[in-house]
Amino acid sequence: MNYLLNPDALPTFASGQAGIRARILNGIDHGVPGVSLILNETDPDDGAPLHRHAYDELFVIEEGCCDFRIGDLSVHATPRSDCALAGAGSPQLPESGARSPADDSRPRGATG
Repeated sequence: MNYLLNPDALPTFASGQAGIRARILNGIDHGVPGVSLILNETDPDDGAPLHRHAYDELFVIEEGCCDFRIGDLSVHATPRSDCALAGAGSPQLPESGARSPADDSRPRGATG
């Protein structure tokens, strides 16, 4: 098992949208079948369409900011301080923001 992986060495996959570039770690390929990791780079004002998954997802914002619609909630996440969690089966709509987090005057966190 390789305990240290370089994200740039992970295989890329087509997300179906020009504004999203993604790399994936399939844990089974590295001896940990219960783990998967998808690294997305999304252009400002772009994102995946409304969708659902049969599994839970955790989103960590590395740079920029992202607005999520998860179920009936709107969540605004900023880099390195917020994580967004979407439970299995929850409708979700992530949209990356073009604003700098420092310039963002909207409140952080969940709103109904």
